[in-house]
Amino acid sequence: MAEAPRVRDVMTTKLVTLCEEDNLEGVAQSMQDFHIRHLPVVDGDRLVGMVTQSDLLRLSMTALGATGVASSIQASIEQRTFVAQIMQRNPPTLTPDTSLAEAARLLLQTRAGALAVVDATGDLVGILSEIDVLRVAVDRL
Repeated sequence: MAEAPRVRDVMTTKLVTLCEEDNLEGVAQSMQDFHIRHLPVVDGDRLVGMVTQSDLLRLSMTALGATGVASSIQASIEQRTFVAQIMQRNPPTLTPDTSLAEAARLLLQTRAGALAVVDATGDLVGILSEIDVLRVAVDRL
């Protein structure tokens, strides 16, 4: 009988990451260019947070609601806003050895679209998205 799939079998390891000191200028464009909705935030290799497309949308809606402004003001806000100000700190994580079933349960429980995968020292080694889990489910159905 085959071993149950683990996170390491399906996680993404080629990552686009952010640092807390990065401003938000270009972050949304990077998400669009790379077709991603979740960006881990690292200090060196250590995971410190996560920025999602929803976080950026929330910031945009707040700026628009507060000022009723157009894209030029939005760009200015993005230049003055830093990742540390909007990132989700201490996001839920998995290890590469976590079973895919357990990972799927955590995705459901947290209602997250993706979870960071870290090694025993807390260094970021990958990301597991709901799409990764769905691919496995589709292959097995």
